[in-house]
Amino acid sequence: MNVPLFASDQSVRAGEPLIAGTRVAIRDILDWLAAGDSVRQITNNHREVSEHAVRGAIQYAVLVLETQADERVRREALAKLVEMGYATDTEDEPPGRAKPPDMSVPTAYLGRAQGK
Repeated sequence: MNVPLFASDQSVRAGEPLIAGTRVAIRDILDWLAAGDSVRQITNNHREVSEHAVRGAIQYAVLVLETQADERVRREALAKLVEMGYATDTEDEPPGRAKPPDMSVPTAYLGRAQGK
C-alpha cells in the first residue's frame, strides 16, 4: 500500500500541505532550507521529518511554480485570443457558457488570398 507523503486538512494549519501525520508544513521545510539549514540539520532537529519528505517538499515547490507559470501562459494566451476577437474572456463564467470562437476567415484575408 502506498502511503501519501503529504496531507492537507482545513482544521490543521488552515489547510496548508503538511507532512502526513505531523503539523510540519511544506512551507516550514522550504523556510528552513532558505535559512541555510541542510537536509541533515532539518532531519536531526525535526525527527518527524525524513530526508524523503524534504526532497518531496522541494519537488512540491517546483510543481507549484510550474503550475503557476502554466496558468500565466494560459491567461496570456486567452487575453491574446480575446484581443483578436477569437474568444471571450470567460474567467468568471462557468464552463460551457463561453461564446464559441468565430472560425470564419476575415474578408480582408480572402481578398489577398485571391490576388485582389
